[in-house]
Amino acid sequence: MQVKSGHVGAKEVRELEGTRKQEKAEIAALLTLKPPSKPMKEAVPADYYVSALFPDLRFPRLQILTIAELFAGKQLEYPRWVPPKTFKKAARRRKGPSDEEKQQELMGV
Repeated sequence: MQVKSGHVGAKEVRELEGTRKQEKAEIAALLTLKPPSKPMKEAVPADYYVSALFPDLRFPRLQILTIAELFAGKQLEYPRWVPPKTFKKAARRRKGPSDEEKQQELMGV
């Protein structure tokens, strides 16, 4: 992820794509203060990542997101795997004697 403020152009988008490839990252994101210009949008490659877990879904390899979009709840597009809930929570056990055991001990039983 790269964060930029001020004047951001197509050059920065192309540089980020070069870095993504160099680092062998599947997805890269550019977080900007201002909405992307038309040349910036055109510099984004039409390349998608397809996860082995989700072969039917495609995720843009380079994404541009503004601060305003982020605060509005927009998120990056990437594979999210949530493990299934298959186990019930175990009951908590005390380490020390129970209240009943303490009372019996005080009474000498």
